Amino acid sequence: MPSRERPVELPRWDASDVEAATDARLAVDDDGRLLAASPAAVTLLGPQPTGRALAELLPPQLRETLVAGLTRYRTTGVGWPDGQVLTLQLLDAEGRERRVSVGVDRHQAGGGRTVFVAVVTPVD
Repeated sequence: MPSRERPVELPRWDASDVEAATDARLAVDDDGRLLAASPAAVTLLGPQPTGRALAELLPPQLRETLVAGLTRYRTTGVGWPDGQVLTLQLLDAEGRERRVSVGVDRHQAGGGRTVFVAVVTPVD
């Protein structure tokens, strides 16, 4: 059985931090549901209603990887290291693939849940 990461004190989740950000930010819960988006994220990716699955913003070939990663995080506590930046494709409002870099930090939510806050920067 994989060992859990050493417990770390995570910053508290606050939706207003994402909603007021001037850069493109998305907040996603550990079930992969969108909780909040900054105005710049809405401009980049289109309106994202609360509760929509993050997987819907990914090209089909990346969706299983996201689901597997979230499942691994929920069951083992092991996940994407805070601050790590990855370049990948997201779907914009018209369904076109956009190359972006994504940096993710974890935040503590109520009930022992985790919220992932992603800064999304267009690469192309």
